[in-house]
Amino acid sequence: MFASLDLYGQDHTPPFLIKKEMFKKVSRRKQTIVFEFINLMVKLIDPEVDTFHILDPLVKQCAVTLGDKIEVIYFKIHSPSLLKILKTLTQNYEIVVFTILPRRIMKAIYDAVPTLE
Repeated sequence: MFASLDLYGQDHTPPFLIKKEMFKKVSRRKQTIVFEFINLMVKLIDPEVDTFHILDPLVKQCAVTLGDKIEVIYFKIHSPSLLKILKTLTQNYEIVVFTILPRRIMKAIYDAVPTLE
């Protein structure tokens, strides 16, 4: 579709248009809000540095196999009302949540707290 455009006399599709094709909108909403998963929905806890209460109902843990080791990840869910706000926003905005976490860690977090997905 974009390859037929003659932007600045180019014979090929410019890279920014290829990326636009790769990341198409998935909804008809005109506006998009982009969030980072970490520190918006959950806070990763480093037990050696961070202070937290293991009995806090918002603190969860999950085990993930990384290479030949099993890592235990602690995280705290931010206010559950945030999920309600995000669901309300989806009525008017396309919501995109991204993260730098590896897929298997995200799967473990979603398995521990299915309402986040």
